[in-house]
Amino acid sequence: MDTLEVQKRLEWMRCANRTDNLYINGVNSFLQFAFGDLEMNSDLGEEEKKVPYPCNRCNNGPHKTRDEIYTNLIVNGIVQGYVRWIYHGEFKPPQKKSRNDLGDSARDDIYRMIHDRFSPGVSNNDDIDDMLDAEQQPKEFDQPRYKKDTKEAKMFENLMRDAQQTLYPGCNEFSKLSFILKLFQIKCMDGMTNKAFTSMLHMFKNALPKGADLPSNYYEARKMITNLGFDYEKIEACENDYSEAWKHLDKEYPTFSAETRNVRLGLASDGFNPFGGLRSDYSIWPVVVVVYNLPPWMCMKQPHTILSLLIPGKSGPENNIDVYLQPLIEELKDLWETGAQTYDASRNEYFQMCASLLWTINDFPAHAKDNRQFLPTDHKWRDNKSFNGKVEKRGPPRKLSSNEILEQLEDLEGMKFGKTMKLPKRDDN
Repeated sequence: MDTLEVQKRLEWMRCANRTDNLYINGVNSFLQFAFGDLEMNSDLGEEEKKVPYPCNRCNNGPHKTRDEIYTNLIVNGIVQGYVRWIYHGEFKPPQKKSRNDLGDSARDDIYRMIHDRFSPGVSNNDDIDDMLDAEQQPKEFDQPRYKKDTKEAKMFENLMRDAQQTLYPGCNEFSKLSFILKLFQIKCMDGMTNKAFTSMLHMFKNALPKGADLPSNYYEARKMITNLGFDYEKIEACENDYSEAWKHLDKEYPTFSAETRNVRLGLASDGFNPFGGLRSDYSIWPVVVVVYNLPPWMCMKQPHTILSLLIPGKSGPENNIDVYLQPLIEELKDLWETGAQTYDASRNEYFQMCASLLWTINDFPAHAKDNRQFLPTDHKWRDNKSFNGKVEKRGPPRKLSSNEILEQLEDLEGMKFGKTMKLPKRDDN
């Protein structure tokens, strides 16, 4: 898409009179592009031929038929600034290829991932990027610009090259990048070791036709997907190592709740033995962050939860878990106080997203540490002796002021955080 095409689209999208021929012709050109391939598919009925609906109200959310989209675009107008029709299959490699040649939905997803990773600022046409930045990006933020010969530009170019390169000459099913991503998905889902992954790469290099271009080992393959943002930070640890709460938060912090795109989080953690009954001298503690902005039938599903920490060891972290949680807590505090610049694809704009931690989710042993005193006086768990053998009659302690807390802490000396002694080895025999 060149600069002239961008200008033409912006012209009809900005047209205030949606009965004008300029706007109507623009809508028809969009519909012809969006439904071009579907109309050639005789296996689908007219009611089955649907694409995302880019009106000002729906922002490419629901899928509708051609007639429905035409009517609503005339009534409601199109999302202004949606000049790259990426939700309708336009974002493709610079090389001219047919839609069936590296252009199916899986490949489109690969290019969209690359675009999301580096957008804005990386393009083969600086003039288009400048125009799109002016139209689609808000003025209050300074957006990153990746110039040629920078590290980010080279990463982008390498990913685009791997996404465009076929796995081997004549292969229409996989590109080099999509094949490696598929292998990593299998590795993660089936628990494949790094060594087994390298062996599988060697086998594929021998089995595939001549000209197949694959990484030599696991580490070379991981470098490819790391540039897509699939990376993690390893934090070394010493070997001693929709509820009332939601409403209350809205009431106490109206500025936070005024931005509906701000995120409400929950934090859950528990330990388990990953080896089942085969070994008893090992435990692992995942710390999972749950996003409660999603519908109830989605927020608890695995694809929509965030594995923020994974604490391995021969025993549980116990009270020393605060050492491992410290980086996460710092990030949560930063998200609450400052927020993070986030791209809203539905509105084609950036905004400052903040996050709040509504609660933590723990098992019953965590509740047994005399924390029932914080429960309401008529709560049924207060009379339940299964926690520590006692009925809890105490009320919550008085809330201390910041000055009172400092006074209680000023005489503390020699405080050491984390594990200060090596635990004796357990004798499971």
